[in-house]
Amino acid sequence: QIAVKDFVLDLNGHTYTVDSPAVGSKGYESQAFHLEKGVAVTLKNGTITSTGSLVKMLIQNYCDLTLDNVVLDGTNLPANQYTLSNNCGNVQIKDSTILTPLRVYLSL
Repeated sequence: QIAVKDFVLDLNGHTYTVDSPAVGSKGYESQAFHLEKGVAVTLKNGTITSTGSLVKMLIQNYCDLTLDNVVLDGTNLPANQYTLSNNCGNVQIKDSTILTPLRVYLSL
C-alpha cells in the first residue's frame, strides 16, 4: 500500500474529464475522485467533469479539501446523484462553481 501525502492538483486552465474506470471503496466504484482521511488536497484552476458513463459522483470526500478557482461540472452525472459529497473533513470553496445533475420533479 502506498502512503498518500498532501497534494495540489493544478489543472492550469484545462478540463479533466473522467470516464472509466471509476474509483471508490470496494463494491462502490462510482466516483471520479475518492479522497481519504489524513491528507489535505487542493484542486485548482480548471474544470472537472465526467462523461456520465460509470461515474455517479465527481468527488467523494473524507479529507480536508480546498476548491480554488475550479468548476465541478456534474451536469453529465445521472439525475439525483452528487457532484460533491463531503463525509468528513473540511471543505473550503474559493472562487469556484459546483454544477449539479439535472433533477426533474413532477407535480401531479
